[in-house]
Amino acid sequence: MYKKQDALLKLQMLSFAVIEISLYLDAYPDCQEALGYRNQLLEMYEKERAMYVKEYGPLSICDEGDYERYVNEPWPWEVCR
Repeated sequence: MYKKQDALLKLQMLSFAVIEISLYLDAYPDCQEALGYRNQLLEMYEKERAMYVKEYGPLSICDEGDYERYVNEPWPWEVCR
């Protein structure tokens, strides 16, 4: 179970980092270093999200995967006990 939770936590951290660097770029749109970092983070996020969806199922209704599994299993943020 921890492996799934760890994968979700990693996705949340990457998502946060992408949002934060994007906000930085709002203030400094010409910063090429920040833009490169954002693109790197976004690539990492998309790769990790695809691996998560493949391994554990869809994170949202828009993801490819088993719709019944998405509806009937606990939501990704719910902790199973």
